[in-house]
Amino acid sequence: MNTLTISNSVAMFAAAVRLSDIIPVADLDAGCAQLAIELEEIALSAEKAQRQGVSLRSAVADAEHYPQLARIHTGINDILTLSLPPVLVKWLSAMLSAPEPPSFDAIRTALVSLAADSTQPRMQALARFALFEGVRLNLVVMVKWDARKMFGAGVEMSDLDGIAEERVMKWLATGVVVPHGVRPFNVIVKAAQLGLLEHKEMLRDSLRRAQQDFVNELNERAEIEELLGAMDVRDAILVRNEVASELDEQRLTIELLQERHAVAFGGVSSDALYQRVKRARKKPAARSKRRSVALLDLLRDIAPGGVL
Repeated sequence: MNTLTISNSVAMFAAAVRLSDIIPVADLDAGCAQLAIELEEIALSAEKAQRQGVSLRSAVADAEHYPQLARIHTGINDILTLSLPPVLVKWLSAMLSAPEPPSFDAIRTALVSLAADSTQPRMQALARFALFEGVRLNLVVMVKWDARKMFGAGVEMSDLDGIAEERVMKWLATGVVVPHGVRPFNVIVKAAQLGLLEHKEMLRDSLRRAQQDFVNELNERAEIEELLGAMDVRDAILVRNEVASELDEQRLTIELLQERHAVAFGGVSSDALYQRVKRARKKPAARSKRRSVALLDLLRDIAPGGVL
């Protein structure tokens, strides 16, 4: 099924998750049209990376040359721990509790097929990017659910990029002959999850020979990551930036954080963020847990262990 296009895939997704239940039809139509335009821009960026021989794991980390890909990559991380209003919690709870719409699996399967179709290079590049992000999302959830053990073993979020891309490309290199009844996306996700567990165990084996100071540093890092994962994403981003040196990361300006985390900070002024930083500095991280439900919480409670 290689007839998947940007417009019809957006429409299929909107219908499958019943977005019309929470968005007026006129607004929904306008939103889907705008999303299709943005996906066209992402497709151009993904095609550029593919044409230049740049791996997806490198492209999503290069906000200067591939800003669209980097912004989506960061946004997928951020949306998991974004505190949700009650109307969205109700809608997501109902959707996650219900049987998965058949169209979901059709979209996933078509995505895998399109990712292997070199006759449509732009759509192929977009499909590969979407497939990469979809597989990685499952790994991100896996890590966030077990943050203390994962980060305590030395797992880095960048490791997930490599594992996801490796498993996607390994599947595509096989020729993508899908036997009847096989769900290729699920197979790739399960292979990536297994790869992550194997990577964690390899790191744990290495830790047994490591200096105790290094082990202690990893445990401290794991504790920070666990605390950040329990916060609303806006506070977590700001606090993470404050302790960037402890995480061996670069501290950024508020303006650059806004640019890189458009999903989390959309519509929030720089002044408001500066005030939020001041409050965060006075409030211990352990007392900064999010007050509202996030998608990660719903997934843990309603759909644990499933493929997203």
